[in-house]
Amino acid sequence: VITVAEPWHREHLGHLYKCWAKWNNDYYQGEMLEPYILLNEPSNPRRLGDCGPVSGFGGHSQIRIRPSLIRGTHPAVTRWTLPARVRYVEDVLLHEMIHQWQQEITGKREESYHGHGPGFKAKCNEIGAVLGLPPVRTEVV
Repeated sequence: VITVAEPWHREHLGHLYKCWAKWNNDYYQGEMLEPYILLNEPSNPRRLGDCGPVSGFGGHSQIRIRPSLIRGTHPAVTRWTLPARVRYVEDVLLHEMIHQWQQEITGKREESYHGHGPGFKAKCNEIGAVLGLPPVRTEVV
C-alpha cells in the first residue's frame, strides 16, 4: 500500500500504519492482524471512519478514515492546524481499532449498540486510563 501510493497518501498512511503498529502492541498485545487502512469516505456520510472485517477487495480487515479530516475541509476541523487534524485522525484510528479488536479478538461486535456497547466502552476506558483520560460513561437519558 505505502510503496505505490501517491506522496500525500504515502505520508499520511505511513504515519497511520506506524500508529496502528505501536498501538496494536501497546493496547492489544500485538494480537490483531494489520488491516488495510484507507483514506476514503466511510460507508455513512456522518461517520469519520469505519472498520469492516473484510476489505473492499477481499483482504483481511479494513479501516477507512475520511480524508477531509486531514485536508482540513471537513466542517469539524476547518479551523484547525495540520498537527491538530493529524492528532484528531489518530484518535479516529484508535477508535476504529477498538472495533477491529471486537471483530477479530472478542467476536462481539455489539451491533444492537451500533458497535458502541459495554465492551467498546470498557476497552475505551482501559486505553484511556493508560493515556490519563477520564472514563467514558453511558449517557442516562
